[in-house]
Amino acid sequence: MELDDFGECETFILIAVHSTLEDYRLAYILNKKFNLKLKRITEDLDVAEANYSCFEWNDFNLMNTWTLFSNICKIEKKTNKITESLFSNKEHIVRIYNLIPEHKTTNYFLKISNQEGSIDEQEIIDQLGSVPNIILAYKVETENLKSKSNLIIN
Repeated sequence: MELDDFGECETFILIAVHSTLEDYRLAYILNKKFNLKLKRITEDLDVAEANYSCFEWNDFNLMNTWTLFSNICKIEKKTNKITESLFSNKEHIVRIYNLIPEHKTTNYFLKISNQEGSIDEQEIIDQLGSVPNIILAYKVETENLKSKSNLIIN
């Protein structure tokens, strides 16, 4: 896949990851499984009203950048519910936002910017599938994503 952003082309692989793991645990497991050094970036991805956690590692030897980011952001808002009682009721409303709305059930995405074509994507997907707390991992075809601009990270 190539993203053309202001004349720049980026070749990358995008893998959807369905998992119940917390983001930091998944990053830790990926670091161990693939010998990576994913670290949380200082600022979350800020898109519209939501923030998404992001872990990144630049492999300068193979000229690859590995990026793990969450797809789901839950924001809880408290509102005053007007009722005809003596007591005020606080109502909690949880809004769910998705970085890639076309994949609402995907918990995380693993984006691998692949400069040299040295990544065996099927091998990565197979290894992800062998992790006990990863329910499902598969390649995402990005050509028809309406929200592919959200994948431009940096």
